[in-house]
Amino acid sequence: MKLRADNIFSASFGSIGQGLGYGNLIEDIASGGGCTAVKSDQLQIGAGTSNASYAPFYGLYDYSWYGAIWEASEFTGTAEGQIQITGFEMQRGSVTSPYPTNNMQIWLSEIDENLFDSYPAVDGADLTKSNEIKVFDGNLTWASGWNEITFDTNYCFSGNKSLLVEFRNYDGTWTSGYGHGEYAVAISKAAYKASDNAYPTGNGTITNGRINTIFKY
Repeated sequence: MKLRADNIFSASFGSIGQGLGYGNLIEDIASGGGCTAVKSDQLQIGAGTSNASYAPFYGLYDYSWYGAIWEASEFTGTAEGQIQITGFEMQRGSVTSPYPTNNMQIWLSEIDENLFDSYPAVDGADLTKSNEIKVFDGNLTWASGWNEITFDTNYCFSGNKSLLVEFRNYDGTWTSGYGHGEYAVAISKAAYKASDNAYPTGNGTITNGRINTIFKY
């Protein structure tokens, strides 16, 4: 199942840039800001059958935050350090489909750490973040199986640090049938917090439930 988002970059803007003499710069930005070219390839990390109701969102609550960490060494299958990530697929189970999550934001960043702190901060204040980018902002519809999300903005991952993926769920309502994320145990590489009435703050819960993911690049 594919979860799509429209690209915001306009071809007309590129035409304006050509007229002003900035065409090459604008084309560079549009194609990933000087990042390595998209390979139309993919890498699956995680094939476990354990399940977590909070990954990558917790539908029992109005709002939720979920974070997951992948170390740079886990991307060695890409045969290169830097990759331009265009989206990913995440594995869900027991979903009453179609299951909507509205006002979902997905943020990617590179961090120095390989694990979450024992009491992970929802705002990431306990992590050393760089290259933090909101890659998706919109509505998603989920089903059991692999769910593909195509980013609004591609992400240039250097491969020099760990990759942090955050799902910030601002839906504002809860609905039954949300199911669970499938995962292989990854010690202290996931964290979450959920709440009603307002988006969660403070410290979340550390967990081993890093959802099975196929990175597209």
